[in-house]
Amino acid sequence: MNLGIEINGGNGIGLSLVKAIMQNTNNKYGVENRENGVEFYFEVNLYNEKKAN
Repeated sequence: MNLGIEINGGNGIGLSLVKAIMQNTNNKYGVENRENGVEFYFEVNLYNEKKAN
């Protein structure tokens, strides 16, 4: 999904937070080099009430 948001600069703490959250919640995440930049992606498991009971 492309949200049309371009961010320049920063100190990288956002990616560290995403990585920690994804690892602690057993979600998938990653990064891929693209011709015109880098793509970061993640998958979030949604809560399933039926499965939890």
